[in-house]
Amino acid sequence: MMIVAPRFKDALALRVAQAYETARGTFPTPPGV
Repeated sequence: MMIVAPRFKDALALRVAQAYETARGTFPTPPGV
């Protein structure tokens, strides 16, 4: 997935990404790590 935001709205993209990660939960640890 790619999150895009208008020019100079980096904080908006970061807030959206953080909200997505919070809603999705943590990613599983890769095997062998």
